Amino acid sequence: MKLLYIKRTSIGSEVIYDDCIVNYNAIPERIINQLCLENMSTYLGRRKATQIKYGIQKLTPIIVDDDVLLFPTHSSRDYENVWINFYEITNFNDEGVIFRGGKTLICKLAVVKRQLKKCQEIAF
Repeated sequence: MKLLYIKRTSIGSEVIYDDCIVNYNAIPERIINQLCLENMSTYLGRRKATQIKYGIQKLTPIIVDDDVLLFPTHSSRDYENVWINFYEITNFNDEGVIFRGGKTLICKLAVVKRQLKKCQEIAF
């Protein structure tokens, strides 16, 4: 089960995997924090480390583990924000991001392109 993205909903968050969707009664940052805790760290710790090491102050990507590098599409306080897993993106087009398995997320490509550059620096 591969994590594709996390988005906020009216009741909490939806975590979209390659084979299912799971709803949580929590904001995305709490879900990301739980994922980080499974790897002996925290959301805030990983965010701060990324900011210091890579000089990124806004829309900071979060390295969760070797298979999950999440980046935000908006400020984490913005309801429209979606956390996308960089490692599961295969391509993008005028409509949005395309993931392995063919799922598509409609989003602003200008932001995604900037975020992809940040993630490439972190991942490689």
